[in-house]
Amino acid sequence: MRRGYKSYEYTFAITLQSGPDCMIEGTASGTALGGSFLSSLSLDGDGRIHRYAAFYCEPPVPRR
Repeated sequence: MRRGYKSYEYTFAITLQSGPDCMIEGTASGTALGGSFLSSLSLDGDGRIHRYAAFYCEPPVPRR
């Protein structure tokens, strides 16, 4: 597997923030199937990312 720059396009469907905790749901295009992702992150006192977790699946999960 080769790592490095990838030209994906991300679309955010939902972004939520409560204090330092954030969640993002969206889709990615630029692969053969496209995909869906869900990310969770927490910010430190300086506004930098302190904790980050992301989950991705292909093909995309249909939205209602």
